[in-house]
Amino acid sequence: MCKIVSVVNSLSMRKMAARAMSSGRPIRPLDLVAQVRCLADEKHSTAGQLALAWLLAQGQDVVPIPGTKRRANLEQNAGACAVGLSPDDLQRLEAVAPKGVWSGARYATASQGTYGTSRARS
Repeated sequence: MCKIVSVVNSLSMRKMAARAMSSGRPIRPLDLVAQVRCLADEKHSTAGQLALAWLLAQGQDVVPIPGTKRRANLEQNAGACAVGLSPDDLQRLEAVAPKGVWSGARYATASQGTYGTSRARS
């Protein structure tokens, strides 16, 4: 098991993002990435391959279509088919990022005007 150290400091703007607080507790995206990389290392794969393997494990009606323009990336993506995920692996991934944890507005209501999301500017 990898030891995960929080990489989001107390001044990070990520802590104020609307999605980061939608579940009632702060979400630390870089912690999530670190945990995915940890499991990927255990599987001798990349984080991208693990993500594609997770998608493939979601059912016959889910077909990941990763875009790439380099042969090496295509070969790496194809390697996801060889990544076996056990029920325990799937549970670990679900614990890291439960369904719905990223739901919510992209920006806080007060910030929407700043980012031009409240209405189109001419």
